[in-house]
Amino acid sequence: MNDNTIFVPVRMPSGMTMRVRVTTEVAQIMERMLKENPQMEESDALSMALKEVKSRQSGDSQQ
Repeated sequence: MNDNTIFVPVRMPSGMTMRVRVTTEVAQIMERMLKENPQMEESDALSMALKEVKSRQSGDSQQ
């Protein structure tokens, strides 16, 4: 088990809340996005945070 992961509650557009296991980096990006844009859906913040981390990782591997 990777010790830099945590479970975060994510409210889906249907209203259901799911606990999703993500890295602490993704959780921090999600939290920042939700603070900057309070009306953003948690599921959208999760999706955008995952894309941001993936983009950083692909940028790192290209260098």
